[in-house]
Amino acid sequence: MHQHSDNSNLSYFYARHNHRLWVVNLHAFILGLTNIQESDIISDKDCDLHSWIETYVKPRHGENSLVMELTTKHKKTHSLYYKIFSSVNNNDTETAKADYELLSKYSEQILQIMDQLR
Repeated sequence: MHQHSDNSNLSYFYARHNHRLWVVNLHAFILGLTNIQESDIISDKDCDLHSWIETYVKPRHGENSLVMELTTKHKKTHSLYYKIFSSVNNNDTETAKADYELLSKYSEQILQIMDQLR
């Protein structure tokens, strides 16, 4: 039981950290400070947050409303990420910045929900 708890905590911190880096990297991309290739963009099913949800959250909490909200917001952030990527590549920085504000809002909500489900 203790080992599962350690793995769960490690997975939580890893998913949380990587989610934040993912958002910061996108902001740097919008500002022209880094480059993102289309091949770098992963689906919501291939990221560490999804893995944490499937491995630790759903077995512990089931499909309750908080888990469903987390899953929905997570999918939305990935959709927005790709939309922002496309906007930047089409030189539509204003749309990218507006969408990034929404993505940032979802991201903060994701982190809050993660903390509640931990």
